[in-house]
Amino acid sequence: MKIIVLAAAEFETEPLAKNLHLKRLQSYGFTKDWVGNSYRLVQTNIGKVHAAAVTQYVIDHDNPEWIINVGISGGFMKEVSLGDIVMPTHVIQYDLDQTKLGYPLGRIHKVEKIKLPLMTIRGNHSWKKGICLTGDKVLSDQKEGGRLYQLFHPAVVDMELGSIAQVCYMNGIKLMALKSPVDIVEKEEVASFATRLDLSMIKLSNALKELLACLQK
Repeated sequence: MKIIVLAAAEFETEPLAKNLHLKRLQSYGFTKDWVGNSYRLVQTNIGKVHAAAVTQYVIDHDNPEWIINVGISGGFMKEVSLGDIVMPTHVIQYDLDQTKLGYPLGRIHKVEKIKLPLMTIRGNHSWKKGICLTGDKVLSDQKEGGRLYQLFHPAVVDMELGSIAQVCYMNGIKLMALKSPVDIVEKEEVASFATRLDLSMIKLSNALKELLACLQK
């Protein structure tokens, strides 16, 4: 079984590599990657275009059976608390906006879906489940966050998972994700996320270990 783990930025990939004792490789000239026991960690860099490009690249070159996206996120206060581990069930690209043409917010052209499904696992985990929003900006506005919550009732928001899910959906690749909120959208406290980053990355590393163990049974 070939598994690719995708994470966006150095502040996510470096702790994962350290906590999981991964070996740095030089396989890709345009990004960074590490190798573990039957899986590879690849850095996508931040944003939807970067994430989509790297996802398609690893699919074309590595033909993985599974892709796992791991990273920090924002959270919505009615669904999660800071430091929770969330396994998204669906993802919505809230910045795909053709509403003035009569289409619903988040509708993906040609795919004709708003919510893309992700794989999840059952088990005795403390992880929460819910919807992830994706958009190409840091979402930290109480009014906009409240509007999006009323529309979609999401648990978390990030800047990559939606595009990763769209590429996986179009290529028939199984996808899971693990997210940990380091700030709450409605409290507009993004500037303090760095103080919670270390703990969230430790929790994400441990959750990834558990998930990989489940997939490799």
